[in-house]
Amino acid sequence: MNFNYKIILKTISFILLFEGVAMIPSWLAAFKYHETEVMWPLILLSLVSISFGIFFFKKLRDYNRKLTSREGFIIALLSWIIVSMLGSIPYLISIEGYSLADCFFESVAGWTTTSSYVIPSCSMTKSLMLWKATTNWLGGMGILVLTISIFPALGVGGKNIVSSELTGPELTKMSARISDTAKIAYEIYLIMTLIELILLNLGDMGFFEALLNTLSTVSTSGIFDTRGEIILNFSPYTKTVITLFSILASINFKVYFLMYIGQFSRAFKDIEVKSYLLILLICSLICGGALWYSGTYTNIFNALGAATVQVVSFGSTSGFSVSNISTWPTICQAVLIFLMIMGGCSLSTSGSLKAIRVMISFKLIVRGIYKRIHPRAIKPVLLGGNPVKASTATAVTVYIMLFFTMYAGGILLLSLENKDMTTTLTAALSAISNNGSGLGEISDGNYGVFSDFGKIISAILMLLGRLELYAVAVLFSRSFWKPDQVR
Repeated sequence: MNFNYKIILKTISFILLFEGVAMIPSWLAAFKYHETEVMWPLILLSLVSISFGIFFFKKLRDYNRKLTSREGFIIALLSWIIVSMLGSIPYLISIEGYSLADCFFESVAGWTTTSSYVIPSCSMTKSLMLWKATTNWLGGMGILVLTISIFPALGVGGKNIVSSELTGPELTKMSARISDTAKIAYEIYLIMTLIELILLNLGDMGFFEALLNTLSTVSTSGIFDTRGEIILNFSPYTKTVITLFSILASINFKVYFLMYIGQFSRAFKDIEVKSYLLILLICSLICGGALWYSGTYTNIFNALGAATVQVVSFGSTSGFSVSNISTWPTICQAVLIFLMIMGGCSLSTSGSLKAIRVMISFKLIVRGIYKRIHPRAIKPVLLGGNPVKASTATAVTVYIMLFFTMYAGGILLLSLENKDMTTTLTAALSAISNNGSGLGEISDGNYGVFSDFGKIISAILMLLGRLELYAVAVLFSRSFWKPDQVR
């Protein structure tokens, strides 16, 4: 197999160190709110993680080698499994009545920014709620991207790691070095977080509740149910802020980078963002009209408002709900399922296929029809007036086929739970798209209706979606393990 195990271990030691440090705000919150039953386990777990991370990094500090793409995939997969397993321990040792599968599911949902849950957040201690929100925020941009941006002294080839987990058809560098790209992305992410925190704090939320919902909104992880309520019960101001920042977080961060360097004209011409916003607008009008026409809402403005919030929630894969969407007209449910499949923009915190892939696949269909009529014509696939490379079109086609193949596998496995078809179909889609909400029994995002087997399968689907499928799919390829023996 010829893997560079030392450099893999060195990178993972950074992940352990970083997760231990990430637990510090949570055990400080436990100390502040006198949650001693949570505080000591969190402190112990944090110190153990930091100690192991420092120990292995010191032993391998001087070992610097460039990573191959194969090692990048291995590191990405192992890192997400390790942070998820380690992140489940605070739930397991602090909350009674929940199994290891429950706690693992909760941890995976946090790190993959999926709004589904098994343990209601309103039943958690404040320190555990902060831990869940912290994992949401760190998972939004990617734990590996953050590690590379803070620790460029890692001394490994960062692009092979980042490209294994960043969302989108291909990795776009915003600067000469990948570590600088990661730093710029996180500066933008942090600025967005601070602005939303200030705005939410001006509304009907206290500081702690505003902090939780900010960390979850900018990572498109939904909202925090601290009151045992749905977002419908927040003020119009709060709903507007949450909806706005769900949109902003689901937009391609390359646009923000262009604004960051003063190239506003290029930023406003981005074809993916313009198309994505247009799709959200059209879907909001369709759903709003259907809700008003069906009598679900008697006031057209209330119908449009509820539709807009729900459309943004599903389009950005934030996954929060304004009401029981299972009672909405069928056309609204169909639109929301389409948005769940599409997701947000590439290089954003959103999950699922991404708008750019959907656009390219639509253009390929149009070209295929045209070529049937004019078989000798040369018709390139154009996006914004620029031709799409053949390699990109092929990669998009393969990815979409892989997405639906794994989705079908998830459906078959979840069907063993013997739930109704609506619940089964949307639960698998919700998990692999990192949305979190669906229809039927999981319309509120609660996967507690499944057995431990169903929860583990759903957690695996979440990890598949967050890792853009390939980091897991490549493990089943003979050429990955024996590259010299396969031609």
